Amino acid sequence: MKRFPFWVNLLIALAAGFLLVVGFTYFLDAYTRHGKVTEVPDITRKSAKEGIRILKDKGFKVIVDSTYRDSLPPLFVIKQAPAGGEKVKHGRTIYLVVNKESIPLIEMPNLIGASVNSALHLLERANLKLGDTLYKPDFAAGRILKQLVNDADVKPGTMIPFGTKITMIIGGGLGREIYNFPDFYGMTLKQALRLLDTLGLSAGAIVPDPGTRDTLNALIWKQYPPAMDPFTKTQTILRQGNVVDFWVSGTARAREVDTLASSIDQSVVEGAQEKAIQDEKNAPKKPASKPGAKPAKPETKPKTETKPTDTKTPGNDY
Repeated sequence: MKRFPFWVNLLIALAAGFLLVVGFTYFLDAYTRHGKVTEVPDITRKSAKEGIRILKDKGFKVIVDSTYRDSLPPLFVIKQAPAGGEKVKHGRTIYLVVNKESIPLIEMPNLIGASVNSALHLLERANLKLGDTLYKPDFAAGRILKQLVNDADVKPGTMIPFGTKITMIIGGGLGREIYNFPDFYGMTLKQALRLLDTLGLSAGAIVPDPGTRDTLNALIWKQYPPAMDPFTKTQTILRQGNVVDFWVSGTARAREVDTLASSIDQSVVEGAQEKAIQDEKNAPKKPASKPGAKPAKPETKPKTETKPTDTKTPGNDY
């Protein structure tokens, strides 16, 4: 076999490499359509069905994601990437964000006990809206006492529609109204709770006896504070917003009164003391006497002299 000189072999190798590079370049251009671009149509504010059809007619691929906005109609194109008007390679994938067809459900957060600012932050994060804000006398001033939807309690974790308006019952502190505390003995818990709401009081701990099944219809046999103070033997005085604890049983029980502590509300006592001080300040003052003036002497009635009575009897003269 005839061998070529080295320089001939080198030329052949260089020519083959050149042809290979040129062929590969032409292949890539043909495969990727190098230099051929297409303008992306703007399909925002169109229905998803119409927008996808327009993009596919232009030779684009489409991937759809979804979110929810209550201000837009269902299956409405909210956003696209690349944006309309950009020039991209033919056949590129266009990503769409479409409004959901149905209203999604949101898990109700727990607002009970939170401050108003914290509750508003939780509502915003959960995509819920604030409805009414109502204040109720309660010692937990500024704290959320109840969360309502359509005037009904809604428990944390309940699934509710996106954007639902939540009504918050907020503690307004102790009220100014002071009254004698009622006796709840023998009432059902349901009756007592209704009366508490009427008086502006709040239920605290509910302690059912073992075996009590229907707590709301159970009978109250103990309350704190008691209706009658065990030490002073006087009617207990409370202020709106105070908390009342109940012990209930499925069967009637003898009355029991907590004698470990006085039930008179200290805030009521302090309020009465403050009122007495304020009344003393507002009392009309007596006119001050002029300097150097002598104090007036108290008026005294003139003494009346009594004449001695004649004790002589007739016939006793000496």
